[in-house]
This record gives sequence, structure tokens and C-alpha cells, in this order.
Amino acid sequence: MHQFTQSLRMSREMSTSAKKEITDKIYSADSTVKKRDETMFRFCESSNFKDGSAELCTLRKTGITTNTKHLDCLFRGLRYLDRNGKINPDEIKRDLHFINVKDKDAAVDKALKNCKVNEATKATDYNDCLWKDPSLKDIMMPVFDYREVRSESYRYFVENTEPYNVAKVKEKVKKYDKDAGC
Repeated sequence: MHQFTQSLRMSREMSTSAKKEITDKIYSADSTVKKRDETMFRFCESSNFKDGSAELCTLRKTGITTNTKHLDCLFRGLRYLDRNGKINPDEIKRDLHFINVKDKDAAVDKALKNCKVNEATKATDYNDCLWKDPSLKDIMMPVFDYREVRSESYRYFVENTEPYNVAKVKEKVKKYDKDAGC
């Protein structure tokens, strides 16, 4: 028991800089791990696009891409697709609710139900169905923008996030766009 207590005490005493040094080593050693303070969007983009590329800048401006690897990464990272690749409408609706859109749940269900999905392009197909649905097309960009801001922290799944504020979200997204070379 004494050894455990001593180990616990040493762990608590480890300086913040030492902890940061350890996590930095982990993050730099493995490009498949989302880094602290990196958005899920930037994580998936960096794996699938060259910063500053026309395709990436179009994606960041419009939310539309045909890059299936990127959308699969994003939909899994956002938990829109579960571990088995099954769509999770509740997570999409949750994001709508976070931007104070609470009257589109039926539209999400309908868009996903009517979506023609190919197994190989599942995330791309679902993304297209959501973004092209007449009831959803004008709100998908604000949904994605706010989710990007929230995804910068691993804790956003468990902690209350700052309430939706359009101006603050746009300011953050502008920074992410600049970081992407767009």
C-alpha cells in the first residue's frame, strides 16, 4: 500500500511541463492520433489534403467534398458513424440542438432514411443527403462549424460547452481556415 501511495504522490507532483512533454512525444510519434487542441476536422483534413490546396479550401468554404477517406474519418470522429459503420442520427440531431435548431429532427430522419447508400462510400452518401436536403442544406454549415469548434477539446463530449455564439464560432473557424492555408 505504501508503494502505491508513493507512486500516486509522485504522479501528482509531476509537473505540467513534464506531462506535456510526454503527450507531445505520443502525438508526434503517431499521426493517426488526434492531437490535443486539434479539431477533428483539421485532423481528418491533414490526413487527406495538402494544406492550401484548392480542394481543401473549397471543402472548408462549402462543406462539400467527394473525398471518401476524409468523410469516413470525419463521420467516425464525430460519431455520426458508430464502430460498425452504422449511422447515428441522434448525434447529428444533437449537433442541431447545440445551435438551437430543435425542429429538424424529422428532417434528419427522413434524409437519412431516403438516402441511397453504397457501403464503400457510406459517409460521402450520408453527407450528400444531409447537405442536399431542402430542409437541412442551409443549416449544415453552421452545424459543422460549431462542431469543429467543440471538437478542439477531447472534453467536449463530457463537459458543457460554451453556448452557441455565431460571431465567436465564425472567428474560430476563420482561424482554422488560416491554419489550413485557405
